[in-house]
Amino acid sequence: MREIALTQGQTAIVDDQDYDWLSQWRWYAVRSRETWYAGHTFGRRPNRCMQTMHQLIIDATLPETADHKDGNGLNNTRA
Repeated sequence: MREIALTQGQTAIVDDQDYDWLSQWRWYAVRSRETWYAGHTFGRRPNRCMQTMHQLIIDATLPETADHKDGNGLNNTRA
């Protein structure tokens, strides 16, 4: 497992196999209610959109298809 630094003093945990690929982008901490997530902004205004790290890892198109089994939104390991 490896860590990717985020904004706001947060850190995302990822598998070794995903680290290099994910490190090509800048990631920031996103808070949704009580849970922190890693997010990245794609595109330019006015077509800019945000995607979370866990959705990108599993190539999810709908938020319902990706979840964190341990409840830690910054744990983006596959297991």
